[in-house]
Amino acid sequence: MNISLNVHTILSLLKESIGFAWQNLVSNKLRTFLSLLGISIGVFCISAILTFVDSLNQNIRQSLAKLGENVIYVQKWPWSNFSDYPWWEYVNRPQVSYQEKQMLEKRIQNAQAIAFNADVGGKTIKSGNNTANNVSIRAVSQDFKQIYDLTFQKGRYFSQPESSYGSAVTILGHEIASNLFPDQPAVNQEVKHGPASLCSGQFCP
Repeated sequence: MNISLNVHTILSLLKESIGFAWQNLVSNKLRTFLSLLGISIGVFCISAILTFVDSLNQNIRQSLAKLGENVIYVQKWPWSNFSDYPWWEYVNRPQVSYQEKQMLEKRIQNAQAIAFNADVGGKTIKSGNNTANNVSIRAVSQDFKQIYDLTFQKGRYFSQPESSYGSAVTILGHEIASNLFPDQPAVNQEVKHGPASLCSGQFCP
């Protein structure tokens, strides 16, 4: 009897509580609406923030993955470039040379790859009557593809014989290839940025 009475009492209290809550919701529609609106906005803001943070983390991971894992970069200028950048501390540093890359290859026996690259900006690339201005050009050695994540849309990386003989081979970015060759594939076409060279590949967008 006591157990049945307790269950009946609990059910009665639960029924009264639900009825009281429903009565309050119906009698205070504006307050209920504002409360639900506030909760919805809060949930939406939290979801938007979490989505933004997750997207930011993914972009950072992808950017770092392109630079390669367990990679050491040696260069004249540091990567940071702020308004108070102390350029005078670095301007007299020597440029890294290809001969130093060869020296490192002889002295470091356990490195999977050692690559050399040199960048120059503000250049013009031409093909026929089409021109791409203010282009950044990067000259790289053969092992560069083992360090930096390169994804090709068309064509290929330059070969070891092409590297050994110093063949004039160029790989174009997607936007530049589209500007120079709007109506045909860029691969196996001739481009000029000083001396003429052959386009062997095109990077993904």
